[in-house]
Amino acid sequence: MSARCFLMQGRRVVFSRATFVLAAIAALLAALTMASPATDFGGPMFMMAGRHPEVIGGAIGFIGNIVDESRPALSALRTAFLYTVLWAPVSIIYMSIVFSSDYACGAARVSRARGSSLGALAAAKALWASACIVVCYLCACLVAFAFKSAQYGVVLQPFDFAPFFHFASANAAVLCAAAAWSIPLFAFFKSTIASVFAQLVVFATVLLGYPSAFGTASLAGVQADPFPWCMAPAYYLLHVSSLSTCALGVAAPFFYTIVSCAIAALCTVLALRVREV
Repeated sequence: MSARCFLMQGRRVVFSRATFVLAAIAALLAALTMASPATDFGGPMFMMAGRHPEVIGGAIGFIGNIVDESRPALSALRTAFLYTVLWAPVSIIYMSIVFSSDYACGAARVSRARGSSLGALAAAKALWASACIVVCYLCACLVAFAFKSAQYGVVLQPFDFAPFFHFASANAAVLCAAAAWSIPLFAFFKSTIASVFAQLVVFATVLLGYPSAFGTASLAGVQADPFPWCMAPAYYLLHVSSLSTCALGVAAPFFYTIVSCAIAALCTVLALRVREV
């Protein structure tokens, strides 16, 4: 694919209606995070499991407004990731819409007739859509992090942003890995609804099942078995969003993203050849 065609695909994605909706949702989720009350009991919380949520790293899930007095800046960071639980379905739906839009109007067939391969078009759209997801997610979390830090009485220093960019980048990478599977599934099913539904079923299964398994293991005083949960993005989002990554490893979310996206790309090429979307 030529640079001109790649940039043209970028303009179509960045200035699409779906991207403007994504930006609006990012602003809404940031606002909801900032509006969440900083009470003594914390909250809201989603899919939390673990015996010590009052300590950073003492529980997994999406935990809001529980302040670890020894690490208030990290507590604000954990709260900033509160609505990451909603970012996953939003990213999946967004990528599905962006990828399927050209096929719904026949633009993909026109591009193919002009000599562009469907695989190259899919890769270009995936890269630009992923960039939009990353930018929107990082901006939403950064605003929420700064607001909650001020609310908790934290004066942020330059070194406080190092953990933000590490954990936020890990979550953003995993969101892109989740969204990437929209492309091969759409190419196979030829249906946006079917591809989104299949992904949301898997996401919900892990989101509901793994915290239960983690909580049971925590009560027994043993470490939860990561398999087969670690094969799905929800597993990593539950750990990274709660800053509970000691058992997970620093590089695990990024390694998962690389492997998952590589497999999704291979499946996309095979699906496009077999199904001829």
